Amino acid sequence: PAAVPRLFLLDKPGATQSIVAAANIAPDGKSAAQELMSTANTVLGGQFISRLNLNLREDKHWSYGAGSSITRTRGPQVFLAQAQVERDRTADSIVEMQKELRDIVAKKPPSAAEVDDAKRADLLALPGSFETAGQVAAAFASLIELEQPDDYYNRLPQLIAAQTPDAVAAAAKSLLRPEALSWFVVGDLAKIEASVRKLKLGEVKVLDADGKLLR
Repeated sequence: PAAVPRLFLLDKPGATQSIVAAANIAPDGKSAAQELMSTANTVLGGQFISRLNLNLREDKHWSYGAGSSITRTRGPQVFLAQAQVERDRTADSIVEMQKELRDIVAKKPPSAAEVDDAKRADLLALPGSFETAGQVAAAFASLIELEQPDDYYNRLPQLIAAQTPDAVAAAAKSLLRPEALSWFVVGDLAKIEASVRKLKLGEVKVLDADGKLLR
């Protein structure tokens, strides 16, 4: 995990939009708080009415969509928040994303209404996760990889339904580390680099498409 914030810039000359992303290392996928972290992520960026999407798409109209995710793995996971935004709103979008990432773990934890909406969305999505043979096979593979009991999916609806706003807020704090995010911006650096650097997000490195350090 990064100890302090850092910023990586990747040049895409002529791009009329920019991709903005922020990531940090999250707890192990076998964490007892995994389902709570998933609900916290749904509140932040896991559904259409999540905070990130409502802010950048519905309120500001700077993006067609913004969201966040957790890559569930047996070891340390990656939390990722991202959006594709209008080029001239790149720096502004970073400011808004930063605000949402800080607020959910500090002055604006998930509300009871937000948690209820997130739980409902996650519960209603469960049947769709087992529609095909491939999905069923993937579900069983996940059980094996994460060393979950055979009845995990039978118990999952009850685990989600029993979640409280306080527990989800606590899980958000273990999922997110706003004080040490790694930021990634892909866009036309000739047009956006100066404004992004002014945000002073942390040490800045410019990379090529293969991740090689250019400067």
